Amino acid sequence: MCDLIAGFNDQEFRSYGDPTSFLAALREAAMFSGADLDVWTSSDSGETYHQSRLRVRIPSQPGAKIGADVTFQVLVAAVTKGGSADVAGVRPGEFIDQVNGQQVSEVRSIIDLDRLISASATKDGQVLLTLAQWKPVRGSPVYKTRHTTRDVTLKLRTQG
Repeated sequence: MCDLIAGFNDQEFRSYGDPTSFLAALREAAMFSGADLDVWTSSDSGETYHQSRLRVRIPSQPGAKIGADVTFQVLVAAVTKGGSADVAGVRPGEFIDQVNGQQVSEVRSIIDLDRLISASATKDGQVLLTLAQWKPVRGSPVYKTRHTTRDVTLKLRTQG
């Protein structure tokens, strides 16, 4: 299943700026004092997520691994009623997979993602989002998943 690490030891991912810095700090904390992870875990159906905490400790040795395959992804945790995302049909529990065709996993940070969305909005006030949902594959091992995607167009109000 696809779980999200949102932070550790009461520090949010966004305070590190990019996945490389975040993972280096997480690895160091897990080796020396342990890391209390803030994790968003998917339900069995893959439709909803709930927040939980998980304690991680890895051996203090060169090359020790955390034991997780990590990519940068953005989970929609909530949608403001009547806002642009709500009007376009964005739902909590979906991931932003692409912005105007650019993979979010290739974006270096939340700040860069915000800039990408803002740049798109200043051009024509619209942003094409490809949203994804991870779903378990029935009858498969626990970690076997697939994702489905759909496109929505957000009409953003530009400041002017």
